Amino acid sequence: MSQILIADDDPGIVRLLKLLVERQGFLVDTARDGREAIEKIENGSYVLMLLDLQMPRFNGFDVIAHLREQSKRPVVLVVTALPASQLSKLDPAVVHAVIRKPFDVELLAAIISSTTGMLDRATSVLGAGADRPALPN
Repeated sequence: MSQILIADDDPGIVRLLKLLVERQGFLVDTARDGREAIEKIENGSYVLMLLDLQMPRFNGFDVIAHLREQSKRPVVLVVTALPASQLSKLDPAVVHAVIRKPFDVELLAAIISSTTGMLDRATSVLGAGADRPALPN
């Protein structure tokens, strides 16, 4: 079963995202800050990550910088309330999409389902041991 990492310091957002993702049949792991997210990425195997940009210790930009150096990384969906002017710093090679807070729950569910569906189809076509193909941004 596919595992998804939610990295956000707001407990209410984490509960909502976790419920949303679990309802779609995925295993969920959570991180309260960027440092914990990086540790979990290094020790886990996640197909998708929902990442807030404003977190303590290491922020979401730090996590993205770390992921840029990794050959295997989850698909990253940024969930943020930051203004668009600050989002231009995001690396499109790492970040698949940006979802603005406050977000529409049904739209976010559709994006997660669509993204993980693409990954599942790619895995079944390429074989279970194959690397995940790059997704267009």
